[in-house]
Amino acid sequence: MSNTDTKAYSATEIRPGEPREHDDKASFGPQAVARPRPMAIRQVNTVTRGKGRIKPRLSQVERMGGVDGAAGAIEAAHSMPREEAVADRDPDRASGELPSDAPPRYPYYLTDDGDSVVPRLDWTDARQRNRAMDLMRRGEPVLLRRTGLTGSLTGRAADIKPGLLNWWGTDDFDKVLERHRATVDGGSAREMRCMTSVAGKHAFTPAIEQNNAFGSHYRVRKPETDVSSRDFQTFATCARNWTDLKMYLLDDVAVAVDRSTAGKPPTDVTPLKSFPNDPIGSDVVSGIDWEWLANVRRALKMGPVRGAVISAGTEGSLLPAHHLTSSLVSHGVASPKKVPTHVGKFEVNPLDLEGARAAEDAAKAMSNENHCESFQCQVIGRRRVLLISPDLSYKGLYPYPIAHPYDGYAMANLDDADYSRHPRLAEVRGAAAICEPGDVLFVPDSWWRHEQGLTQEHAAVEIRVGTGMRPRTAAAAVLHVGRLVEDRVTRAEGHRDARHWTKVIADAEEADWLDLGTVRGAHRIDMAHMVRDEIDLGLPTPRGAQPGAGRGRWQAFLRDLIDGRMEPTDWLNDNFVDPLFLSEAKAEMKRRAELIADGKVDPETTGTELALSSDELAKVAGAEDNFAVSLAGGGVLTKNAKRLPDDRSETQRSFPEFFVDSLNQKASQLRE
Repeated sequence: MSNTDTKAYSATEIRPGEPREHDDKASFGPQAVARPRPMAIRQVNTVTRGKGRIKPRLSQVERMGGVDGAAGAIEAAHSMPREEAVADRDPDRASGELPSDAPPRYPYYLTDDGDSVVPRLDWTDARQRNRAMDLMRRGEPVLLRRTGLTGSLTGRAADIKPGLLNWWGTDDFDKVLERHRATVDGGSAREMRCMTSVAGKHAFTPAIEQNNAFGSHYRVRKPETDVSSRDFQTFATCARNWTDLKMYLLDDVAVAVDRSTAGKPPTDVTPLKSFPNDPIGSDVVSGIDWEWLANVRRALKMGPVRGAVISAGTEGSLLPAHHLTSSLVSHGVASPKKVPTHVGKFEVNPLDLEGARAAEDAAKAMSNENHCESFQCQVIGRRRVLLISPDLSYKGLYPYPIAHPYDGYAMANLDDADYSRHPRLAEVRGAAAICEPGDVLFVPDSWWRHEQGLTQEHAAVEIRVGTGMRPRTAAAAVLHVGRLVEDRVTRAEGHRDARHWTKVIADAEEADWLDLGTVRGAHRIDMAHMVRDEIDLGLPTPRGAQPGAGRGRWQAFLRDLIDGRMEPTDWLNDNFVDPLFLSEAKAEMKRRAELIADGKVDPETTGTELALSSDELAKVAGAEDNFAVSLAGGGVLTKNAKRLPDDRSETQRSFPEFFVDSLNQKASQLRE
């Protein structure tokens, strides 16, 4: 038989594209394998031998039931549908929604009425596992099922290596409480960071204290979320029994191990260590399959494991759209950064000092210039997570400024959208994932997440991993560069003037605002050049474009950066009542009422409401949102502010930027 002979080995010739001689209904499955078929010889080309023919080995033929059975198996393999076709009818590829699930707390159009979902792939299936690795390699989110990362409830894996699923259960907090009851009763359990919100909103956005100092440009007078420290048992009791308030637990439970002092080879060292007196953290360190995670990190060229965070809440809880930043990490550490060694004549507990050092290590593990990726491991209950690409950050999400107490969160409220304030929110699209016990959600670098609890109780562990040698994706570069530019301008010009100078650079009008003969003017020129270069060189060049084609993108990028941003967020203080100003307003109204009663003031010129009694005045002051009292020397006194008269000159009104120092000095004197 010649090299060019492609005749069938036994009988009939089978050519690609020709119809088969058997029934289509039996072309896939056991029936096709059992039916006798002529054996096919497929033709291949090799580098050294040219064209050739490949025959099944004799052992393979015997296992397939002889020559006829082997031919049927080969033909069945050829007729097998592609991976996409199998995935479409695989029930594991469905969205995961249940009829009993609460409606999403975001507009339906964000996920195209539920059609846009994060891929759900089975790790035990080779094809789906390869696709999952490809998605993670490209920096796209994926939901992994049956990984065994947190243990397994079925099969031999549950007996060989139990994990968090076996220890904590999958329904509620009962097994966690029972497991650590002795530790809690002994008073040695570590207190973790818990957030409290009113039941009507059930949303948690803690403010960063270091960004919320008195007199700051973005000061939030009364954050809606309070932060306190509770052990897990107290948290579970409050979360189950409170009706007017809701509680959510979110804190670090493990930090990276210092391998330089570990005394063991890196391959034999668990990458994380728990905090002192923390049974929850000890379970996380012991109940995770670090070998599985190490293999994935090695294959994807990820960096080291930086830490683990636990999140737990109740049904309907919401963590609004946010992304990981160094501010969120440093604010969410378990203990204060600095603890004094002595308080008077008493020494501080060494365990508190060790916890403080570990918390400081967790805060230093990440910075704005070195972001991370995360694996969210669902252990108890179910959650709905909406993921949004970071390239939409400045095109509809309106992130809070980097100096804002809510840095890392989106100003656009997905739960109660205000399109008059944030019109571009209508252009945002995302993908939803339903996380069930045992699922692992891979969240790429800088992606926004909007997390909602679906079951009565839920808990998840998030493992944060450095990006390592992985190239930064084009989507993540948008948020990285935007924060870098905003930070540079803010450091140079301050919070109040950052938006003004960013707009000046975007409009290329720095020559109209600078005196090039001064050192200050020269520094601002250098800042403008660096900002433009950081944008043009930091953003990836469009695919298929010539080198250097990305130049000139800084103008559109800067305009998106300041669109609806970097301005005081006064609407966050609309419902705040300052007791100091309110008491002053009540005193002023009472004084005027006394003047009216003595006949020294005409009620028609000052307002009939001033004739009320002091008790009635207090009721009016507490009920009216637009409550205001005009001051004798001019200006208005409201519930939460004192607005003094505008006594600036015409020149000061026309060119306020040249009188910033004098105006600030005057405001400081008035506050004193």
